[in-house]
Amino acid sequence: MDWGKLKARFVENKTTVLCAAAALLCIVIYLLYGHIHQSQLNEASLNDKHARLANCFSTDILSFDENCIEQAISSGFETSDRASTLIAQQDMAKWSALMLVVTSVGVIFVALTLNETKNASAAAIRAVSEAKSANEGFQLSSERELRAYAHFLKLHINPPGPGGGVEIDVHWKNYGKTPTKQGGVKCSIAVFNREPTINDISFKNDVPLALQDIPPNEEIKTKGPTLGFEDHFKLKHGLTRVFVYGFFEYFDAISASPNKHRSEFLCEVTYADRDHKYLFSRLQFHNGWDESSSRGPLT
Repeated sequence: MDWGKLKARFVENKTTVLCAAAALLCIVIYLLYGHIHQSQLNEASLNDKHARLANCFSTDILSFDENCIEQAISSGFETSDRASTLIAQQDMAKWSALMLVVTSVGVIFVALTLNETKNASAAAIRAVSEAKSANEGFQLSSERELRAYAHFLKLHINPPGPGGGVEIDVHWKNYGKTPTKQGGVKCSIAVFNREPTINDISFKNDVPLALQDIPPNEEIKTKGPTLGFEDHFKLKHGLTRVFVYGFFEYFDAISASPNKHRSEFLCEVTYADRDHKYLFSRLQFHNGWDESSSRGPLT
């Protein structure tokens, strides 16, 4: 016999087992009291009959009185009825106490059952909540694995045009596995004699938002700002500092979120006179995507 399995079944169904045991105990007590009651009744009737029959016979002269014997027998039945009534009253008092005990035990069992039901319901609610959290976590992980990640890649400084100005192209790349959705680019340029602070960088209302999307794991080139002739001249001779900044905002095709993602950049453009080429370097702020961006999406 596997006692481990038997113990597990008992623990699992302990309320049912205890209730069945209590019911069986009540049946046994009922049968036992019935037997005791009948025995007491028979004994009382028999003793009364013996006493009355003894009075019907004289110890001096043996005589036989039929009427006396009939009265003794009938009186025995009456005594038996009185004894039965008395014993029944005594039994009622005993049964009342017993029923009080059994009722108390039943109330305890009901309370235990309700408590177990409450615990089972709470466990079921926790299981559903954990399953929901696990499903949400899995969905979020899948979205992060498959969504688009558009980010600034580099700047390209074109040769000066007929008017001496310089056009700047901004390159972006989608590092994700799905394309961007409803993407838009906005870039601008700022000229300072010092390094700007985060409050110096802002977008003018007249700068348009160019709509363009990026396929997965591909690079695109977007038209950026133009550096005028005078600022270009100062830049080449080290008389000023030029900063290019912008952002790319987009939805991803996986997430159902109504919010856009944002990727932004801020770079300083310099001119290497010895090599006759332009260089760019990123600043510490305004370079990041999503939560690491300095500002939220504008559109």
